[in-house]
Amino acid sequence: MKFVTSLDRDRKISDAGAFIEFLSSRPDVKGNRFGGTGYCMGGNASLTAAGAFPDRFAAVASFHGGNLATDQPDSPHLFVKNITGRVYVAGAFEDASFPEEQKNRWKRL
Repeated sequence: MKFVTSLDRDRKISDAGAFIEFLSSRPDVKGNRFGGTGYCMGGNASLTAAGAFPDRFAAVASFHGGNLATDQPDSPHLFVKNITGRVYVAGAFEDASFPEEQKNRWKRL
């Protein structure tokens, strides 16, 4: 868990930028937009990446991601409005890391 909690917004964005740069440099990769998906904490990371690079993602999905719409200034939901691709968020019932209040914030986007 020490490593999981070390993944702040800046680190997720830095890593995503490196992935985008690497993929963009590959001759076998066509186009300049990507897809991203994540499960659990990966859902938060995929939405964070797409929110930071909103024109580089054709689609992004979060499956059972947690802490997606918190009161924190780095909450992923605050950065999705500029994403030009499709966004899909699937939450679980009775999920303590994605409670009803966070689900309602997503519905208002």
